[in-house]
Amino acid sequence: MSRNITIGQTKIHFAASCYLVRHKVEKVDYVLKKIECDDENAARKAFQEAMALSELKHKSVCGYKEFFVTWDAKNSAMYVCIIMENYPKGDLSVGLRQKWPIFVKN
Repeated sequence: MSRNITIGQTKIHFAASCYLVRHKVEKVDYVLKKIECDDENAARKAFQEAMALSELKHKSVCGYKEFFVTWDAKNSAMYVCIIMENYPKGDLSVGLRQKWPIFVKN
């Protein structure tokens, strides 16, 4: 994560948080999804998500950049971090709600 500057937190889910980060060298904004892994099963699922994103190429899906594992000594927690493209207009759910609001629940 040392190659990125955290700009702000965008979303918080049960075991994951998303942050808007800027690459220090490229000067490009990305989204960092930080997934807390409290056991081996959670770590495996996070790793599988990262691997699936690395192979997935579709215009409607955020592009994968890289992933890494980090340890937070303060919280005694391991995290799998996935760096993805940033879509400033929002994620797929935002686009679907805008295009078809009567079909997509909030």
